[in-house]
This record gives sequence, structure tokens and C-alpha cells, in this order.
Amino acid sequence: PHPDDEVFGCAGAIMRHVAVGDPVTVLILTDGGGDQDDGPERTAYVAQRRQESRNAATILGYGEPIFWDVRDRKLIGDESFTQRLCEMAIATGAHRLYAPWPGENHPDHRRLGMVALELLRRLAGPVTLALYEVSAPLSPNRLLDISSVLERKRQAMACFVSQLAMQAYDRQIEALNCYRTYTLGNITAAESYNVLEQDEADEALRFFTALTANR
Repeated sequence: PHPDDEVFGCAGAIMRHVAVGDPVTVLILTDGGGDQDDGPERTAYVAQRRQESRNAATILGYGEPIFWDVRDRKLIGDESFTQRLCEMAIATGAHRLYAPWPGENHPDHRRLGMVALELLRRLAGPVTLALYEVSAPLSPNRLLDISSVLERKRQAMACFVSQLAMQAYDRQIEALNCYRTYTLGNITAAESYNVLEQDEADEALRFFTALTANR
């Protein structure tokens, strides 16, 4: 949803895919400009956030992110937007989608999570959806060992200078990745996912629609 979520939420998975030769397409939907009014300062801030994601992409090794520049906090999961995402998924041949889970704190995260579930329902298979966590812990059915790539994830998180100046997101995400090893013995870091198959899409949509009805 924003420049940095691709790293905070699923950098380990990205690096794992790259390591085995999977093509990875990272689509960053909003411009990350926050609540600032239009003008030179906002334009410069959006450009900085773009460059931060590009810098992180170099570390993760997947290539160049794609930016759609929806205004921050204005991500609306309407039919036009959903169809555009479907077309992108088809064009890239995607068989595994990653998106934040719909219980996240940020409204852009929640809306994208719901649209991702709709994509899972609509796309011709086989497609799976891996929902990740950033601002709110999810109930996982997969834990991904990222111990061997943790240092590169740290380096990628460090690229987001504009965001780390406001809050210690890197420390908080690393704490979350550490906590996820609670049941994993000697593993030092893990990312948490709720992975859904296509035959689970309808039930998941009903569940998350009820969960987010009053948010």
C-alpha cells in the first residue's frame, strides 16, 4: 500500500523468491505523501519515498518497483481499481500474491487486504494469497525463517530515512520478527503469514468483512 510496506511486511519472502529465481513484481499503490497539501514540499517528499523504495529494491534484488501514485489514505477498493489489479496480476503471470491482512491499523492496508481477497476469488488459478502483518499482528498459518537474510532486511529497512525519522519502525518490525520465532527453537527471525488458497476466498471475505465493518 505504501513505500516501505513491501520491506517491513515481506522483505524476507521477496528475498527467498529472488534466491530461487522466481520473477518478483512489486507494486506500490500510494504515493506515501501523507496529509500534506499539494505543493513543492509534498512533491519532494513523494519523490524521496519513491527513491527509498528503489534503494531498498536494490538490496532485495528484485528490480524496479512499480508506482501507481494513488494519493495516500485515498486507496478505494472500487470495481475499477480491483479490475486494474486483476489485469496487472494476469499480465505478470502472478501465482502468489502478497498483501497486508485486512485487520491492519491503516485504512489503506485494510482496503488493499480486502481487494486482494477479491482478486484471489476472481483470478483463474492456481493462485495463492499470502497476507502479511505490519501494524497489527495476524493469526498465522505460515512462519517463514528469515534468519539468514535478516541483515539484508535491516539494510533495506534502513533505506526509509524519511519514515525512521518519525518512528522506529525498523526496531518495531524486527521485534515482531523476533517474537514470531517463539515456537521455532533456534531460529532468530521469522515473518508471519496467513496463506489462503482460492477455495478459501469466499469464507475469508465474509469473515474480514464482518471484522472490519465498524472500522
